[in-house]
Amino acid sequence: MVQMTDGDMLHYLLPWYVNGTLSSGERAGFEAHLGGCAACQRARQTLLVLRSEIEQQGESLFEDHPSSLDLVAFARNELPEEESGRVQRHLVLCGPCALEKRWVLGDAAGQQVARTSPQRTSLRRYFMPLAAAAGLILAVTLWPLLQQQDGGTAGTRLVDVYFLDSTVRAAEPQILQVPADVASFTLFLQVDALPEELPLEVEVLDAAGNSIYQGVQDDSLVRDTFLVLNCGRSDFPDGDYMARVRSKATADAVWTEYPFQVRS
Repeated sequence: MVQMTDGDMLHYLLPWYVNGTLSSGERAGFEAHLGGCAACQRARQTLLVLRSEIEQQGESLFEDHPSSLDLVAFARNELPEEESGRVQRHLVLCGPCALEKRWVLGDAAGQQVARTSPQRTSLRRYFMPLAAAAGLILAVTLWPLLQQQDGGTAGTRLVDVYFLDSTVRAAEPQILQVPADVASFTLFLQVDALPEELPLEVEVLDAAGNSIYQGVQDDSLVRDTFLVLNCGRSDFPDGDYMARVRSKATADAVWTEYPFQVRS
C-alpha cells in the first residue's frame, strides 16, 4: 500500500534536481547519490521526457475549461470516453473546476441549471505562462508514484492511475480495469477535507468486510482535492472493494465511502 521510509527522502530531491532548483550544496550531495543510484538514473530520464512533453504540449495541457454541462455529463458518466478522459485530466490540474463539478452535480440532482464559477475564467491565462514550471508540478506529483513502483524500466508501464469518486457523487461502484500482470496501481480518491480536518483516517475493505489496509494520511499525501493510495495488485485480486475516509481530528466524523470493483 502506501510506503514511505526515511531512506526514500534523498530520492525525493530528484524533481528539484531536474528543474535546477536545488542549492549548490544540495545539488552536489544529490549528484553524489545519483552516481550510484540506478533507480534515480532511470527516473531522471523519465522526468526529463515528462518535462519536455509538458513544454511542447503545454497548450493542450492547459486548454479551455470544460463547460458546466460537460461537468454534469462527466459526473454522470455520460461523456464519450475520449472527452471523459480530457475532462478527468483537466480536473486533476484545475481545483476550481473540481469544485464546480461538485456544485453542478448538486444542481443537476435538483434539475436546476448549473451556474458557471467566475473563478475559472482567468486560470488559463494564469497557467499558460507557467508551462515550463508545470514540469516541476507534474514531476512532484508523479515522482512519489514512480518511487512506489517495483523497478520500472524502459518499455514498461510505470504507473496505473485510477480516479475514484465517493458515493456522494457516484451511485454505482466504479469498475477499474487493472491488468493482472502489473505490480501495483494507484488510486486517487477525491476528498473534501478542510485543513482543520486533517489528518485523515483511511481504510480499504474487501467484499467480506475484511480490512486490507488501515492508515492515517497527513496533509503531505493529500494533493489538492485528491488522496493518493498505492496498491499492490497481489493484495487486490479481482472483486469488490470499499475504500473509506474520515477525519481523525473530529470525534464524530463519519466515513465517506468509495466503492469500486477490480477487474482484469
